[in-house]
Parts: sequence; structure tokens; C-alpha cells
Amino acid sequence: MTKRTKSEQREGVRKQLKSPIRSFFGYDDLDDIKQCRNTGEPFLYIDHAYFDRGYELGNFRVIYNTIHQTKVFDYPDDRRKKFSVKLRDWQEFTDGRIVFIPSPKNPMAFHKDETWNNDAIDILVSKTDRDIYVKEIKTKGLGDSIKKCFALVSHCSVAAVEAACHGVPVVCPEVSPAYHVGVGLNDIEAPQRPDRNKWVNTLTYSQFTLEELRSGYAWDIIKEMNNL
Repeated sequence: MTKRTKSEQREGVRKQLKSPIRSFFGYDDLDDIKQCRNTGEPFLYIDHAYFDRGYELGNFRVIYNTIHQTKVFDYPDDRRKKFSVKLRDWQEFTDGRIVFIPSPKNPMAFHKDETWNNDAIDILVSKTDRDIYVKEIKTKGLGDSIKKCFALVSHCSVAAVEAACHGVPVVCPEVSPAYHVGVGLNDIEAPQRPDRNKWVNTLTYSQFTLEELRSGYAWDIIKEMNNL
């Protein structure tokens, strides 16, 4: 049996989504995604889930008209339990380093933030004397890189979600899925540690199993969430 390419796998998942509007999986069709955004044509963006990540687990985030969930809604915690999401207490290591996650080019291109990596480093250097550890996301998870760190900085990587759930303060712009529990770059020395319950519940209501894509459940939640 011939192994399917990643593009073929993505297309297979995309076809499972029961919805009447245009959908994309990942950045293979970035130009078309940007065209939808620029013309106002509604679309759904599919990609790795926020929790229980990995194609092999069959969980995927599905987002309306952008690439990440950046809003917070008042949802129950049933799906948080479904995906076994745990929140560790906020940590506070005043002498810790900063972990910086460089953004790949496609998310920056979508948000017209092509120079974000360099701009962010420049701001951090001007605002703090802390050591800055640049963590390339090439392996699954953050591992020991966030142990006893002061804060994690990211453009819109799901790494910020992982860090915040582990109790690490996050610094990120408004396009990040962790925006509602973080602060901006200029406030690097004053990270916040807010309540995370509504935020994490919303993220779990923004990701779905393959069966939920097929059944129409995902589309029903998306319609409710976005008043469609």
C-alpha cells in the first residue's frame, strides 16, 4: 500500500468536515486563504489541535475566518475533561530566563507580520536584561526548556498554549491563541497570571475529533460560537 503524502492526509481530513463554506487544512493554500480574508469570503481553517496533538490522534482545530482561536467564550468544561486538559499552578521564577519561540514564515505572512521575529528580539533586548533562549520547535512539546523559566515569548505558536497550561507566563500578540492569558512584548517584565478556565474551555470547544467533523457536530459548534 502506498503511503499517503502529508498533503493527501490533510485533504482526507478536510473532506471529512461537514460544512457549507470553504475550508483549508494548513498553509498549502496560503494564497487562497489570504484572498478569502482580503475579500471577506468566509472560510474555515483546519490544523493541529491545541490538546492531544498529532495527526495520528485524529484531533484537529477548526477556526472560522482566521488560523487560531483568539476569542474567549463562556463554555462548560466537559470537553476539557474529554481531552484530559490539566492546568498547573502558575509558576514564578524571578531570576528565570526567557524562552523565545521563532515563528515560521507562513503564520507571519498570513498576519502580515513578516518581520516579527527580528522585531520581537529587538524589543526584548531593549526591555529586559534576562537571558533569552531561542527554542526551535522541531520536536513534540517544550520539554525541559520551560522549567524554571520566567516567561515564554511566541507569535502565534501553540507552544504558548502548552506553556500557559504548564503555568509558565506567556508574552504574545493578539493573533496568538494564548493572547487572553498573556501580555504584550513591552510588558515582558510584568507578566500576568490570570484565571485560565474560560480560556482553556474555549480552546477545547475549538477542536474536534474526526467523527465530530463527519457528524456535523463541529459545524454546529462553529455556527453557535460565531453567530452564523
